Amino acid sequence: MGRDIASFHCIVGNTFVNGYKTELPRDPRADVFVLVDGKSRFERRRFINNAEGIFNVDIALNKMDRYLTLATTDGGDEYYDDWIIWADPAFSMGPR
Repeated sequence: MGRDIASFHCIVGNTFVNGYKTELPRDPRADVFVLVDGKSRFERRRFINNAEGIFNVDIALNKMDRYLTLATTDGGDEYYDDWIIWADPAFSMGPR
């Protein structure tokens, strides 16, 4: 028998650098969501640029799950400087 996908993992961050010499400092906010079959399995809202650092996303999956969607939206302060990255995405397999 084959193996089923058991989980999804990635690292999320915002690469915006606050404090370039040519601009005023600001703290842009963003939201991230992981949806499975259209339902939210992970949300992090209004996190601040790279000042908060990166964070892990770990989502348990089962053999009935079909569609994984990674989404970002503005955190409520306009869309400027929401430079979200999804790094090192990986699926883990369950036991045989």
